[in-house]
Amino acid sequence: MQYCFADLVDLSGFQQVIQSWYSVVGVATALLDTERHCLCAVGWQDICTRFHHLPPQAKGRCPYSDDYLFSHLREDDYVAHPCTQGLLNCAMPVIVKGEHIATLFMGQFLHTPPDEAFFRQQAQALLVDEEAYLAALRQVPVIAEARLRVVMAAQTRLAQMLAALGWEHKQLLGTSATFNADLLRAQQHIALMLHTAQTASSALEPAQVLERVADTLIAAVNVPYCGIYLLDAERGVLVPHVVRGPLAEAVRVNLSEQYLNPVINSLAGEALERQSPAVWYDAADDPQISQEMAQTWNIKSVLAVPIRVSAKVLGLALLSTSSDYRQFTPDEIELVWGIANSVALAVDNARLYTETRQRWAESQGLQRVAAALLHKISPEEVLKIVCAEVQQLTGATGSAVLLVEDGAWLRVTYSSEMKPVFFDRIPIVGSLAGITVRRNEPFLTNMPAGETYEYLQGKRPTAFLSVPLRANGGVIGVLEVLDKPGGFMKDDVRIVSLFANQAAINIEHARLNQQAGQVAVLEERQRLARELHDSVVQSLYSMALYANAATLALAAGKQDVTVNHLQELQDTARSVMYDMRLLIFELHPPALEQEGLVTALRIRLAAVEARAGVHAELEVEGERRLPIGIEQELYRIAQEALNNIMKHARAQYVTIRIHFTAGEVCLQVRDDGTGFDPHSAQTTGGMGLHSFAARAAKIGGHVTVDSQPGQGTTVTVHVATEDEEAV
Repeated sequence: MQYCFADLVDLSGFQQVIQSWYSVVGVATALLDTERHCLCAVGWQDICTRFHHLPPQAKGRCPYSDDYLFSHLREDDYVAHPCTQGLLNCAMPVIVKGEHIATLFMGQFLHTPPDEAFFRQQAQALLVDEEAYLAALRQVPVIAEARLRVVMAAQTRLAQMLAALGWEHKQLLGTSATFNADLLRAQQHIALMLHTAQTASSALEPAQVLERVADTLIAAVNVPYCGIYLLDAERGVLVPHVVRGPLAEAVRVNLSEQYLNPVINSLAGEALERQSPAVWYDAADDPQISQEMAQTWNIKSVLAVPIRVSAKVLGLALLSTSSDYRQFTPDEIELVWGIANSVALAVDNARLYTETRQRWAESQGLQRVAAALLHKISPEEVLKIVCAEVQQLTGATGSAVLLVEDGAWLRVTYSSEMKPVFFDRIPIVGSLAGITVRRNEPFLTNMPAGETYEYLQGKRPTAFLSVPLRANGGVIGVLEVLDKPGGFMKDDVRIVSLFANQAAINIEHARLNQQAGQVAVLEERQRLARELHDSVVQSLYSMALYANAATLALAAGKQDVTVNHLQELQDTARSVMYDMRLLIFELHPPALEQEGLVTALRIRLAAVEARAGVHAELEVEGERRLPIGIEQELYRIAQEALNNIMKHARAQYVTIRIHFTAGEVCLQVRDDGTGFDPHSAQTTGGMGLHSFAARAAKIGGHVTVDSQPGQGTTVTVHVATEDEEAV
């Protein structure tokens, strides 16, 4: 060929194009002529310019990789090669009219995260600063092979298209000056395509990208209207995303909700299937377009242009006239098709960005539900959060949680409907939600049957999706969403299932808590019954015996014996009173989680010891809250020590000391009572010593008991803690 790439394309403009690509992809790119001279370049990595090209030890390595790439070039595909420095390079020829006129090079990247050990050894071999070398390595982009293939093909195709247009312009200039107007128009087309590619690539929000594309297409062929539809492969329809032109707001809203069926609008289907433009000259009377669409748009002629990346069709751009019929020229068709192809990758990037943001929103929603569970928010509040999240993520306008009841009914546990429910439960047989229970699988329909939803006061949903709530291998209920504009899709099933799992966990957790509470109440009742039998009932029986003995002694005139029996009766009555106070206090213990350890102990001393005439003191240093598990065990140890004092020690003074430090808490209970022999008590298992040790070990602490007969008792517990507030 008599022309090189630099003769056909404005290099400064193409430099801006690859700069825009680089800002999105992040991979070094260059365009080389057939002599390997660099025409345009962007993004060279520091690891190459500073370390791979300069050291004498690296001499000759880079040219070897370049030689391999240029000797293995093949049309319509790229060749890749790992350089001896550990990075990847690739190249693809720019072919115009069957001749190789340039080479697009992309390099200095990786497909997977780097092997840092390999590059550390390489830094040592190159005799360069190791940390600086690794810092440069961390700037090397990592790009998936599939994405690289798409980017490489798109850039090469754009270069070939621009060069082909440039070649045609040269031919026109060479044949006749009369083609100057065509040349100028072609240059404008190239500039327009370059500008569109740049502006579309500079945004990630789909609405912004598509609005810029639509405005450019309208200006390119001078039509009043443009609508861009993206393909929903699952439902086989084209979904409107942008409608531009002088339309009334009501018409614009109507169009934005009107899906395009390629089966009914067969020319749209033809454009998608052939992946090339199609034209309706008289769209209003053309049987290949729906009359509803023609009347809504008030259109005359329409040009449909597919938007595609490689062989993947992303959607369709529809350009239309409204006041006149028009034959779109081949030049106009080629221009809008070139624009559509040049921005297709930007459109696909915006789609991927939206999907990524959707996944992020899902993860945030799941985190909010998990946080609600961790913070022990009520089950009703958790279900409210779950329903709100699934509505927002799926676009539904209603949601509800229903639980299986009596095997044949579904009870409405939560509903997002503001009005009160008409019935609070519905039958499993004969309801849409019941289908999910019976099949134990999600149920989706965008054309619900005629079942009446009593709990929605007779309202019939326009779209319905329900997912089973599973626990212990069975279905315990359903999570359902209703009335999504346009209907639900399979991806909505995935989203709702994620939150259904969280809802099931919450419901099962609440059920287990209720069971645990019932078991705890039963165990406490049994313990109190044993306490009553072992202490109070036995003591009352002893009192009856002493009273009877005193009566007999008094009748026999034995005054001394009578006094002794009455004294025993008084002592036993006092003991019964102490035991009853302990049992009454345990029936109404302080709320430890709300009050805290110090307040709970202060309440205990005032309620029991003080009323029994024991002088009790509580000394605290460095007070702070501890995790509830630690506070609970410390309280139980102190409570058991106090109970022992009241039952056995006959103490006059009791002192509790609590000393909080940064990494430890020390609890000490001391009395001036009768004391005991710890060794004997340890052997017999009395005085609760084993219980003290077990409770202390449970929270990672240790306990010591100091006592001697007649010298009182001191129980000391040390527990290591973190220097933070209880959560």
